[in-house]
Amino acid sequence: SPMSVLDALTQAGGLTKDADPSRIYLVRSEKNSGVVEQINMETLVEHADFRKNYILREGDLVFVPQRGVSNFHYYMSRLLPSLTLMDLYNTTGN
Repeated sequence: SPMSVLDALTQAGGLTKDADPSRIYLVRSEKNSGVVEQINMETLVEHADFRKNYILREGDLVFVPQRGVSNFHYYMSRLLPSLTLMDLYNTTGN
């Protein structure tokens, strides 16, 4: 049976806490060129707007990037493992 973007994400275990649900990309090859569709999963699920819940085709790629802050936190946690994001925030005077 056909698999949609939402089906694929669910079957893969869902989105992680670091995923950016507003910027999911479907990469597809069409007519000798690449097509990239941005999908806002929050709109799709919260507002039942399933227009971008595309049926996947052979060769499609679904890409879910990390949130910008999680990238920052990831690198900071590697540089200063004992320092939490809140500690860093408090030391900047905010």
